[in-house]
Amino acid sequence: MERPQMTLLEQLIRDRVTTTTADTFSRAIDDIAHEMARDIIRDPVWRAQMRALTEKAFSSTLHQLTTNGTKRRRAKRGNRRGGR
Repeated sequence: MERPQMTLLEQLIRDRVTTTTADTFSRAIDDIAHEMARDIIRDPVWRAQMRALTEKAFSSTLHQLTTNGTKRRRAKRGNRRGGR
């Protein structure tokens, strides 16, 4: 069966309801995410883990900045081709 074509008013109402519903869900999800984040941040174990990860990343970045991101290669000793 074919659906009857919607009138312009019906289309406007449907579009508005869809938009409003999506906005409401979006706000609700944001609120839940903020609440979860606040709970997680209060956890001392999580805070300690994040502090350790942050310190490690900071140290690594600082090292790369002070060495221009280059790694020094060690010369290999021992058997060299060409009899040198």
